Amino acid sequence: MTNTPRPSATEMMAKIDGRLAVIENKLDAVNDHELRIRALERHRYQTAWFTTIGTAVLTTVLVAIITQNI
Repeated sequence: MTNTPRPSATEMMAKIDGRLAVIENKLDAVNDHELRIRALERHRYQTAWFTTIGTAVLTTVLVAIITQNI
């Protein structure tokens, strides 16, 4: 068995601090992505009425054309 020197408490704390910084950066990135997704969903639901009305108008026009030709 080889005797490897154990890292000091300061070295261990520095390593933990570095890992913690990486985790915090990843959490910030995930939070940013989630906020962007929520903004896109909010925008989608705010404009959903336009699609609904457009579909209703198109259906009405098509039914009117078909019934006039019968």
